[in-house]
Amino acid sequence: VDRTEVIRSSISPVFSKVFTVDYYFEEVQRLRFELHDISSNHNGLKEADFLGAMECTLGQ
Repeated sequence: VDRTEVIRSSISPVFSKVFTVDYYFEEVQRLRFELHDISSNHNGLKEADFLGAMECTLGQ
């Protein structure tokens, strides 16, 4: 759907970006959340360390 802003040098980041997703009751809508660590000397997601992911449906 989208991605948040990058928060640098924080072990407890607070994100300000808000996402709006249309909800369709009759459909199963899966969401996947991924967490990446971007080092201060790297700029892109390709160079980021993958920390983990979580999947759920929009109705959960």
